[in-house]
Amino acid sequence: MKTYNLLGGGTITAESNQEIVENLNLTSLFGRRKNLNEFMVETAKACQVQTGAEVRTNNINSFVEDLIKAGFLTES
Repeated sequence: MKTYNLLGGGTITAESNQEIVENLNLTSLFGRRKNLNEFMVETAKACQVQTGAEVRTNNINSFVEDLIKAGFLTES
């Protein structure tokens, strides 16, 4: 299991990218979304507005890779 620091504060632990996204959705400041695709799309929009970062939402692995690349998630 890995631990990740969130740019806005806090940490999550997960064993897979799927679990990372599920945990992010559960702890989202924007409120939990009904499905992970909806959560990823809304989060990507927020990332774009906040920092100009482009976060792909075509699949969970790309989404997590982009969050890490943009600095929204860092592995502890």
